[in-house]
Amino acid sequence: MAPCPKVMARQCGCALTAKLAGRYDTDPAREDDERMRSRWLVIGAAVWTAGYGGVCLAVIAGQGSAPAWWYVALLVGAAGSLVVASAGQRRRPILIVAAAVLAVAALAGVLSIGMLLVPAVVAAAVAAAGPSRRRQSGQPAI
Repeated sequence: MAPCPKVMARQCGCALTAKLAGRYDTDPAREDDERMRSRWLVIGAAVWTAGYGGVCLAVIAGQGSAPAWWYVALLVGAAGSLVVASAGQRRRPILIVAAAVLAVAALAGVLSIGMLLVPAVVAAAVAAAGPSRRRQSGQPAI
């Protein structure tokens, strides 16, 4: 009879076996580092999005026209979602929506300066794919 996967994970220490057994890295310092890295990515994406919005408004005003209200609304909504996600508990759904909205905004502005928004899309997507592990104490995932 094969040993219990949880026993195997403790014995061999293999990351794959530990993941299959439902046990994740329990080093609190590493978990905190991953969460902080994710938080910094979200904050960076929010700052980048706000900066892009300012540059976009300046470029469009310099051309003598007014920006499309829906495009500004997309940027404000995405930046607001990123700010909420950086401080919230249920971050993953908010980050997924923010990354999708930023991707739509980047595609909509691709003929102008929309490609400058790609770093914010990537940062939000990486943060959304980041750590969502549940702690061993049964706390909900962050």
